[in-house]
Amino acid sequence: MKTLYDRLKKNQAGCPAIAFTFPVYKDMEAMLEDIRKAKSIADIVILSFHWGIHHMQFTLADYQTPVAHAAIDAGADIILGTHPHILKGIEVYKGKVIFYSLGNFAFDHYPEQRRWPPSAKSRVQMELYHIELDPAWNKTYPFQKNARMTMVVNCLVSKDKLKKSASCRL
Repeated sequence: MKTLYDRLKKNQAGCPAIAFTFPVYKDMEAMLEDIRKAKSIADIVILSFHWGIHHMQFTLADYQTPVAHAAIDAGADIILGTHPHILKGIEVYKGKVIFYSLGNFAFDHYPEQRRWPPSAKSRVQMELYHIELDPAWNKTYPFQKNARMTMVVNCLVSKDKLKKSASCRL
């Protein structure tokens, strides 16, 4: 992916920036070719993308929707997104389901990563992403309360096709 930044106010130095993300053409073409090859030898192609903007509710990166649509156009049957540590949207595109982020179904830190109070870097990230740690879990699960909401995808395969996919919130 390629990221470009632009100031929110053009005539004022030091103001916050906005980020724009785009797929890199040659990487996108390589991914699509891999999907086409997989589809030529498999009945069902399931993609898992480690992608997106972490910790921010509702917000998708600019590149996610066009990449997901292109992947389905190339032959993917379902897309399972991971990485953001929080649930994101679900889209049905051409009858195929895109789960932009399933959340943190299972997540643990190594003991040396469980710091309380959070480090200065962690505090800056928490402020940047508007994260308020859950006091009941802050020593063992350093994510916002909503990060405990997660999904499991249940797919029904019938006659060499993905017939149905459903999700459950825990």
